[in-house]
Amino acid sequence: MHFKVCPHAGDFSRDGQHFFVNCSAASSVAVIDTKSQKVVQNVALAENVIPRGVVVR
Repeated sequence: MHFKVCPHAGDFSRDGQHFFVNCSAASSVAVIDTKSQKVVQNVALAENVIPRGVVVR
């Protein structure tokens, strides 16, 4: 599976196991496993939504 990705900004989960990065060209947020450095989930956003940043609390 191939995703069009234009990473813009990201943030780590509290435990450091995941990195969340917005993909503005794909209107999605990718969840990356920091150990394997692979995308483990891609969260689609509403159509025509362009994410500008990610903050994890």
